[in-house]
This record gives sequence, structure tokens and C-alpha cells, in this order.
Amino acid sequence: MVATTATSSKTGTLPFRTDPPSTSLPTIREILFRPLPHLHDRRALRWTIRLVLLAFRSRIRAVYGAERLASLSGAVVFAANHNQRLEAVILPALLTFLGRGRNVHFLADWNFIVIPVLGWILSLNEPIVVVRKDLRPRWLNFMRRWFDDVPPPMERAALLLRQHSRVGIFPEGTAHRDRNRMLRGLGGAARLSLECGATVVPVGLRFRSGPGLGPIRDLESFEVHIGEPLTPPDLPSPNRRDLLAWNARILGTISTLCGKAWSPENPRTRTDDEPTP
Repeated sequence: MVATTATSSKTGTLPFRTDPPSTSLPTIREILFRPLPHLHDRRALRWTIRLVLLAFRSRIRAVYGAERLASLSGAVVFAANHNQRLEAVILPALLTFLGRGRNVHFLADWNFIVIPVLGWILSLNEPIVVVRKDLRPRWLNFMRRWFDDVPPPMERAALLLRQHSRVGIFPEGTAHRDRNRMLRGLGGAARLSLECGATVVPVGLRFRSGPGLGPIRDLESFEVHIGEPLTPPDLPSPNRRDLLAWNARILGTISTLCGKAWSPENPRTRTDDEPTP
């Protein structure tokens, strides 16, 4: 039997399936010894993924829908809501592990890449580095030339997808700590999917919701909900209306999975009164 939570007029939380996890959280033994055949020649990355999952396993309360990754082939775009800084480390490691070592190249803000140790861990997973934002303090921006590669990030992502690789995107473009509402987000995942014919796998990171809990905290645990793969419409020359419709379907599906409300009228960026991640 499937239980469903009721919509809350106070929080705006969406109706949500609460089935038991179809794939339970990997045990410590599985994390240490499960074969990752697609990384047989990448020992450093194999063990980094295992160590990341061991270190943050207590942060993941459950995994739903992991069996959907078994039949995936070809170009894939993973698209997830973004709430905390460390999701940029945990989610790529988890998706790569569940995909038996199929690397997921996430678009990563260079603000994370320049952090000692954390940046090294992220770099092993061969992220697509985005240098749109300034570093803090600003004098550190002299390092931009070391990361601002040509071609631009979206072109690099498209190249990987045309090579049948896997790419990961947080469409909101920034960590957003609101428990009840997603940002409107950007259309990068939808555009890449349409241009490259890539399947989109929506991923919802779901936190406890309720009045009085306040913004999502960095050390708060969450559930991972992997949705049904979405096949892009076969359009000979998609226009802006097609892109917006496909983007709305992707973000609307993520919204259902994570329990946050989404609409094209939502703010595109964090408002000034929200906490800075």
C-alpha cells in the first residue's frame, strides 16, 4: 500500500509517495567491497568514492528508486534540487557508486574546487568547472584563469553527452535552503537533453519539512529519491517554447520527488533575506 502525505497549507509541501526504499542504503560492507567495474583502472577515484560514502553515510537516511539506474545506457543528465554545500560531494559519489562506477560529471562551482582537500576530491570525479561567481575574498579571483577553460561549461557538457557519458546538474544553480519552495532555476539540463537527445533522470533530495524548522542546515540528513527516467521529445528544431515546456516537466518532477513547490513564477535566485550558503 502506498501512503501519501497531505498537502500542507502552511508549508506548501506537495503530496508525496512514502513507499519503503526499493533499494536500501548500502551497508558499510557493500560500500567497501561492492565491485565498481567501470572504474577498474581508476583506483584513486574508486577509493575516494568509498571514503566519501563512509564519511557521510549517516547523512543519507534512505535511497528510493536506485534500481532505475541499472537499465540506463547512453547519454544521461541527472538533475537534482540543491540545498546544502556538501551535496556537491555526496550526490556525485552516490550516483557513481549506484551506477557501478559510471562516472557522473557534475557542473561544479569553482568556489568549491579551490577549497583544499574538498577541491581535490571533487576534481577526481572530473567535474565541469563553472567560474561564473566571484571568489571571496575577491583578491582570490586571480585564480580564475586556471579554471576558465575553453570551451564554456555547457559546451563541455554537451561534448561529454555526445560521447555517451553522464552529466549532473543542479538546475537551481545555487544551494537553496528553503524547505518548501524551489527556485525557478535555469534551463541548462533541459537544453542539454534536447540538443543531445539525452535521457534525464530527476533526483529529489528530501528533508524533513514543517513549520518552525527554519532553513535547511548543512549537517541535516536527507532522503534521495531517484525518479523515472524522462525521454526528451523528438523535435527536429526545438524552439524556446519547447525548451520551457521540457524544463517545466523536469523541474516539476524534481519538485514532486523532493516535496518542494515549484512554478515558473518562483524567484530565479535567492532573495536577500535568505541565509547565504
